[in-house]
Amino acid sequence: MNSIRTKIIAVAKDEGAYLAEWIFHHLYKGFDEIEILINRTTDDSREIVERISKGYPQVSYSNSDFIDWIPGTASKKFQHLAYANALERTLQHSGNTITHIMFLDVDEFWIHEDSSISISDYLAAMETDKGVSFSWLNELPTSEVFQMLSSAFVGERSSLVKSIFPVSRGIKKVRPHQPLLKDNQYINADGTRWEEKAGVDENSVKSVYSPAFVYHRMYRSPMEYVSTLATGSMRGAEIPFKTNRHGLPRARKESLVTVVLEHEKWLSYESKRREFMEELDLEQLRLKSQKFVEERYLKSISYLSSFLSTHHKPLLKLFANVSCKEVEDAFIKHHDDLVSTYANNVEKIRDLAISCEHYSLKEARRLMKIALKLRPEGPRIIEKLKYYDNELASSGIN
Repeated sequence: MNSIRTKIIAVAKDEGAYLAEWIFHHLYKGFDEIEILINRTTDDSREIVERISKGYPQVSYSNSDFIDWIPGTASKKFQHLAYANALERTLQHSGNTITHIMFLDVDEFWIHEDSSISISDYLAAMETDKGVSFSWLNELPTSEVFQMLSSAFVGERSSLVKSIFPVSRGIKKVRPHQPLLKDNQYINADGTRWEEKAGVDENSVKSVYSPAFVYHRMYRSPMEYVSTLATGSMRGAEIPFKTNRHGLPRARKESLVTVVLEHEKWLSYESKRREFMEELDLEQLRLKSQKFVEERYLKSISYLSSFLSTHHKPLLKLFANVSCKEVEDAFIKHHDDLVSTYANNVEKIRDLAISCEHYSLKEARRLMKIALKLRPEGPRIIEKLKYYDNELASSGIN
């Protein structure tokens, strides 16, 4: 008899469009308990978890808004406080039989290269009393909105990890990616010794994607990424966006990892996922939450148009490589307005193009061509245009 019992503790804010799939996935992977810590949520997340918990009582949720009531800077450590509170409740519960705990977000999926292997099967095969740190695989943005997991996982390597730890070792300090244990020992997913990058907490010297990893769906589609930028509240910030984002990545072939799971086993997974959604009648709630994401996207676009004239530089960073038409149109309009005020000042137009390079090489090229018309022999302008053309051609963009 397997004595391993696992629990996920997850923080969720307005994740209704994704919660049902995420909960199904980790129930399918054999996690014995899942607790969702709901915070600052205005969509249907609570109703979704309540409906699931009626059929699967091992799934529960609690509200974590109390942290916002604490004066001072406590809210800056929201995740740490929420996780610590849930961890203590779990460990102190009189009926607690949990042996391993993992902190995950709703955009993170624990994946094993054999989709039939459960988390307990995996831990039992590892035969270790150490914690296990799984490498993050950052999913590349997809063109399809609200796309569920498929059997192919394509993403960029990351040195960040997410960890599952045995409660028997005792916890010294809560951290979201790799909690500090009293006897702080972790291994990689393949059983090798885990080594931390010098000076970078919770980051690994090497990335390991076999036999298991954590698939990080931070971006999803460009529309969904833009939607997540909108906070809906200034909260003392200069702009109503999540300013700790850096736009969408430009894929680098040398950093890409592809993992394709066995087809027949994945078909069984997809069949069970459909049954789960139908059994609990979750599809309408999911669609309603998707509508919430779409409406928040429009709010984000409205914010973008309002703040471009005063916060151009940080917005170039936040919306880097975003291909949504509404985003592109907002930047083009603002840039054309700027160009019209420059009164054919070629240096200003050239420098504006250069400032857009991180945001969009396509837009940088468009602006640099305006500069070229004013200074056809300009060596730096010609050099930059050649660079833009080569980079865009290599990316398949005309």
